[in-house]
Amino acid sequence: MDYHLEDSQAHTAKVIDTCFKHGLADHERESGGFFYFDELHGDFCFHPLINDQSHNPDLFVSKDSFFYQQYLKNRILALFHTHISDDPTPSLKDISIANSLILPSFILSTSSKKTHLFYPYQYKPKPLARRIFIPYFQDCLIYIKDFLLLQFNINLQLQDINWSRKKEDNNLDMLKYIKRYFNEVSYNKIQNGDLIVFKPTISKFMHLGIYENGLLCHHPIYAFPKKELISDEILNQVYNIYRHKDL
Repeated sequence: MDYHLEDSQAHTAKVIDTCFKHGLADHERESGGFFYFDELHGDFCFHPLINDQSHNPDLFVSKDSFFYQQYLKNRILALFHTHISDDPTPSLKDISIANSLILPSFILSTSSKKTHLFYPYQYKPKPLARRIFIPYFQDCLIYIKDFLLLQFNINLQLQDINWSRKKEDNNLDMLKYIKRYFNEVSYNKIQNGDLIVFKPTISKFMHLGIYENGLLCHHPIYAFPKKELISDEILNQVYNIYRHKDL
């Protein structure tokens, strides 16, 4: 599938929507599934799982063989399950499972509709080039996390952060996190690895990029990651520039 095309955007939104519908279908018990890449068709899919555990409504157990097939082929993008409480924060067991499988865990609260995306400490992202845009999992926020890990060995996953973009107050929440681990710098002192935060333009979310040798490295919405010269037009859209405390 060509993820530059408009129909691919509709497809990606449909996959996320299918996941949410599956998760919200039963408010009495936890439900689950996983996102994976169908490399044969160049596609991104969601596979629902049946909860084989019927006694504890707060527990999800599945023995689906398709999961293990995709896991062994390294095609799983993220685990998914719901919490029937208001809080989507991963439990200690959730974190333990994600860390043991070294897979991200995406959690949806069936009551509050809030989400949480947890990345295991040892998770290694796939190469950035030709990465498709997927809301929550492969956007500009995840791009800068993976860029800093791959290029500078700065592991933002070590900090317990919710990598799922919130629908409300997302920019404010993100800036609070940035100011906790990054220091503000001026453009005339910019260096490789600095984080560039842009004012909202085509969406309500601030856009993020990384500076590298005079180029802006970023993952635009519904496109592939790109590197482009920093022009005056781009500079006019900059909100602020930050440097991680380890750089």
